[in-house]
Amino acid sequence: MAILIHKEKLERQLLGIERWRRSELYGAPAPGNGTFWYATGVGKTFLACIIINRLFEKNPASTVEIVVPGPILEAQWKNEIKILVVKGHDRIQIRTIEKIVTNTYRIECTLTILDEVHEYLTENRIGVVDGTLIKSRFKVALTATWLDKNGREKLIEKYIPVIDRIDEIEAEERGFIAKSIEYNIGVELTEAERNEYKIHSEMINRQMAKFGKGKPLELASKVISGDGKNKGFAYAMAIAQSNGWNRSMDLSLESNQQIFDLWNPKKITGYACQLMDAIRERKNILYRAQNKLYIAKQLFFKFDNLKTIFFSQSTDFADMLAYIINEYHKKQTGLNNKICVSYHSKIQTEIRIDSVTGKEKKFGKKKLMDEAINGLKDGTFRGLS
Repeated sequence: MAILIHKEKLERQLLGIERWRRSELYGAPAPGNGTFWYATGVGKTFLACIIINRLFEKNPASTVEIVVPGPILEAQWKNEIKILVVKGHDRIQIRTIEKIVTNTYRIECTLTILDEVHEYLTENRIGVVDGTLIKSRFKVALTATWLDKNGREKLIEKYIPVIDRIDEIEAEERGFIAKSIEYNIGVELTEAERNEYKIHSEMINRQMAKFGKGKPLELASKVISGDGKNKGFAYAMAIAQSNGWNRSMDLSLESNQQIFDLWNPKKITGYACQLMDAIRERKNILYRAQNKLYIAKQLFFKFDNLKTIFFSQSTDFADMLAYIINEYHKKQTGLNNKICVSYHSKIQTEIRIDSVTGKEKKFGKKKLMDEAINGLKDGTFRGLS
């Protein structure tokens, strides 16, 4: 497969790689540990693949662990690896952060690549950066948004400081990305969403308190999944015992019965599950906020001469957005053609009537995804969700 290379961009990326090789000069603990803070579209994945190729060329026995925020990026990385990495595919592991944290993996490898590193600043995720969950000689972190509104990037600066930055101004001036206008729009939750958000927040606060003042999220995660050395139930037992529970307690005493009802190990496990469920559901309220659908639709039709790609946190939100856009288009024009289509890893097979034979024909995920990309290119569709 032929790959078009932007010569000046490649030269600039190679300068960044040279800085990464000597990252100890830029505040890193050792050579080959640092963050590339590049504007979206500059080519962070391409740069990382150059580093992987050089690693395998120097030492074919090397291993690479790539950490991604979710399954969509996991699939994208697998495709990029097939195209851009020359050899050693069997020595590359791509995993989502949730898979690593939930299973409390202890991974050892030569090179760790942390895609969208700003997603790993929470207490239960930072282990992929600080060496708790992944130990490696080299680290590459990639992000377009290094600065955190709460300043949490300071937690990882000593491990993977920014060693090269290409901001949007430089990227546009040098032709690495097209000139663009960026909108940051605050989205209000509906009253129902605010109420639901409050309920989950109260549950989080209530259950978090049961896991102490140290690292409650980390401890709750260990109760559910263990940590590779101890099973989760061992942590639940330890917490229960610290609150006065023991196996042989006399339940005929009311005080002991109260302790048993509140602090037996199964209860502790339940508290941990309720905490994690509440955190996940609260995030989902933000990911799927109804007003996001409305604003995205308005922007799509406001700039009706532009092709648009929507990135969503969940596939069901992506499907809903495409549906709303197409329904609005149908209502406004009376036309039944789709102008926006879904594009994600969970696209469902469609049965269509073949226009030539008149018979039913199955369109699988790959065919539908190819159709979406080609349709955006040739103007059949104007939006990809």
